[in-house]
Order: sequence, then C-alpha cells, then structure tokens
Amino acid sequence: MDIPKYGVINIHASLLPKYRGSSPIQWCLVNGEKKTGITIMRTALAVDSGDILLHKEINILPEENAGQLFDRLAVLGGQAIVQALEIISSGQAVYIPQDEKSATHYPMINKEDGKIDWANPADSIFNRMRGFTPWPSAFTYLDGKIFKISKCRVCGDVDIAENMKEYSCGEVYASKSRAFVKTGDGIVELIEVQLEGKKSMEISAFLSGGKLKSGVKLGE
Repeated sequence: MDIPKYGVINIHASLLPKYRGSSPIQWCLVNGEKKTGITIMRTALAVDSGDILLHKEINILPEENAGQLFDRLAVLGGQAIVQALEIISSGQAVYIPQDEKSATHYPMINKEDGKIDWANPADSIFNRMRGFTPWPSAFTYLDGKIFKISKCRVCGDVDIAENMKEYSCGEVYASKSRAFVKTGDGIVELIEVQLEGKKSMEISAFLSGGKLKSGVKLGE
C-alpha cells in the first residue's frame, strides 16, 4: 500500500526546524533562547519535518519559566491554527520546505535532566531552572534530601562576589533573609525553594528554619 507523503496539518511549539522533538518549550529556555513561537506544518513521516505553512513568533520574557511560556504559547497556538485554516480554506496555502541544515532535535525530558551541576556558569543554572519549572524541576541536594530551586536569579552584586571569592562551587553564603550559591562562573541567588517533603517557600521563610547557612555545600 502506498503511504501518502503528507497527511493533515500539525502544530508545533517552536520555530521549526529548530527544536524538533517532544519538549521544545523546555529546551529553548534551557539554551537561553530569546524568541520562540508556533509552527503550523504539514504532517510528514519524519518527526517534525513537514513543510511549513506559517510561523507565529513571540519574545521569551527574561524570567519566564516553562509553565508560563507554555500558557502563552497555548494562546498563540489557538490563534495560529485559526489563521492556518483560513489560509487553507481560501486556497492560498503555500508550504515551504524546512531547511534541514538548520534542524535541531532534542530528546524527551527525564527527571535527571533537572539536576543542577554547580560547576556550570550561573546563567546556565538560571536557564535550567526556567526550563524545568514546573517539571521535572531544577534540583540539588541539601543534607541528602532533594532540594528544589523553584526560582532564582543571577547575582551581579560585587559585594556578594567579594564575600564569596574563596567559596567553592555549590557553597552557600546566607544572611538573615537572602541566600547565594557559588557556581563555576558567577553566583546564583535563591528566591524560592522546596525541601523534600516540605512545601515550596520564599527563601527568607526557609532560612528562618536554620537548615541553610553560610558554608553549607549543596549537591551533597
């Protein structure tokens, strides 16, 4: 039996041909992309390889995580599919082949992808947190328990950097209401965290419990 080259149109949450695969939203954040969008394409036998009918592009917000971006893309996707159907029904559809030289493919996410390596640069850790929130979450270990980093930011405070210049990767510097972690290149400030078996909370509330102090090393 002959199999037709194309079937129905398909919607994909990236600007194809980049980020083919099952988790384009998460990986574009992990990689620090500034833009993403929706692609409407013909369905082809190879994964996400069909000819493109239209793109709709948006800017990624500076502190946006995967859950938040997913919600915005869901709205954009609805708009895109309506527009695509109007183009097709008008008889004006033009399908453009994808540039295979620009194609990138990313695998399905698993839980271990969220594990933080504090030897990585601060920007990389920040982007990993964004890409893997809410699932599988960016996590490390505190006293042998899973310690999720639900929100953080890159710290550029020169005074904090001076205080931590002799710290090793993963080591914490904490005040009464703020906590910072040394990375391979820079410093990450913890904003919202969750210890295994506990609820998520702002770092100031977590610090009041005394489990996170200066000199503690995360990841062990």
